[in-house]
Amino acid sequence: MNSYLKVFIALIFLASSLYLFKEEIWTEPSSTKTSNIDSTKKFNAPDKKSNPINIKRINTQLADAKPTNKKQVLKDFLIAKGIFDGSSPIDISDIKTLTFKELSNLELITVSHLPNLMELNIAGTRVSEIECLKSLQSLKHLDISNTTITNLRALRDLPLKSLLMKNCSVRNYSSIGKIKTLEHLDLSDSSIEDISSFKDLESLTKLDISNTKVSNLSAVIPLPNLKKLNYENSAVVIDSDNIELILRTR
Repeated sequence: MNSYLKVFIALIFLASSLYLFKEEIWTEPSSTKTSNIDSTKKFNAPDKKSNPINIKRINTQLADAKPTNKKQVLKDFLIAKGIFDGSSPIDISDIKTLTFKELSNLELITVSHLPNLMELNIAGTRVSEIECLKSLQSLKHLDISNTTITNLRALRDLPLKSLLMKNCSVRNYSSIGKIKTLEHLDLSDSSIEDISSFKDLESLTKLDISNTKVSNLSAVIPLPNLKKLNYENSAVVIDSDNIELILRTR
């Protein structure tokens, strides 16, 4: 009986040893796999939040820098914003078009130093002040849709051809009437109610005031080049067939 007990105990010991040996064998590949995953993290691009742009310092440098140094500061800014990856040479004077998904008021001041910028899209960004844009005397196309911008005075003397302002709540739209070069104006879903100041926009070919409270079109119907007018879901009460006829016969 004692010999059977000894054999039984020996078998239990052997089984326990095999189990522990198996665990040791299978944990080694798992450890190696984890090590490989960790080693690849160093190849990931750093999170922008971990290296924020010191925009106040950049704007101070731009204000004081010589032209050559100013170009380098602008390059560094655009690389930091992800516009360029820095792998190829950048000539600041060649930058004509920029689109930002995220931008602040201070960063817009930096953008306003780009000498030959012709098209700028800052729709949906945090920008609320655009006074600095008056320095962009080559700007032809501007999109400020879905922003909290309330003052348009800086746009009066710009040679804009298109201005997109969807879903904006500007306090005073009269400054638009000073932009005589405008050809395309989109004010859909905005807070505008009165477009009487647009009576001198003789270059205007396309106007969108859909989903607004505009009720009177008398200022824009006579515009000689206006061919497309969208006033759907506005407060306008007029014979749409007559308007279409007038626009088509031009």
